[in-house]
Amino acid sequence: MAMWIQAQQLQGEALHQMQALYGQHFPIEVRHYLAQWIESQLWYAIDLYHYLYSDETKAKRLLDNLVAELQRKAQLQGGEDGFLLKIKLGHYASQLKSTYDRCPLELVRCIKHILHSEQRLVQEATNASCGSGGQAMDTLSQRHQQINQAFEELRLATQETENELRKLQHSQEYFIIQYQENLRIQAQLSSLSSLPPAERTQRETTLQSKRATVEAWLTREASTLQKYRLNLSEQHQKTLGLLRKQQTLILDEELIQWKRRQQLAGNGGPHEGGLDVLQSWYMLEMFLLPS
Repeated sequence: MAMWIQAQQLQGEALHQMQALYGQHFPIEVRHYLAQWIESQLWYAIDLYHYLYSDETKAKRLLDNLVAELQRKAQLQGGEDGFLLKIKLGHYASQLKSTYDRCPLELVRCIKHILHSEQRLVQEATNASCGSGGQAMDTLSQRHQQINQAFEELRLATQETENELRKLQHSQEYFIIQYQENLRIQAQLSSLSSLPPAERTQRETTLQSKRATVEAWLTREASTLQKYRLNLSEQHQKTLGLLRKQQTLILDEELIQWKRRQQLAGNGGPHEGGLDVLQSWYMLEMFLLPS
């Protein structure tokens, strides 16, 4: 909600640009009445360019939750003054559901664009009003941009690791199937003693050839799976190392500097950065941690 409070203080051209972000695709009233809820969601955790089925599922859940929050907010409106707002919010809930139900990722794209644009407009307005503090704000913005870029790289690395893990699981499942097939062949070979010699010899030759082929494949695949596991383990360790580095940077450096900036702001210095940024980074770290 902190961003929306700052956005409402924009003036002149910046205010017009902010208002232009909204329309039938996403009414400004929804942004206003659900400001805290909207800013607390992990919209940036959904990849819009290389998305998976899980990303679309998350987007659909966000849409459903958004509609539910609007409906809940509408029901809270009472009295003569709240009657029209209740109808309007209920209409917006139905409108957004109808617009984005078949394409929930477009809702995520829309809200990410709005939040990013608002943040840019607020940042530009803050830099312009700070005067000499503008340079410090630029430095802070660059540092935060580097942290956000590192998080984006971590997200891509985590997604790649998840894809590799699924491939490994599928390979292991097929390995188990072939291993069971080898056991079945061995059982068939053991049961040949009850057959006539001529038939036993013919069946035995066929089964032994088949068993040799399967066992050779199992040997090769076992070696390949072991390499996959080692590579996957290395990727996990690398990702965890980068996450710990980010955690150290945020907790041991950014948090301390934020406290220092709060002290300076209390003494009349420029008010730089917000706790909501640190909270969003912390939530993103929790999201990226392997389960």
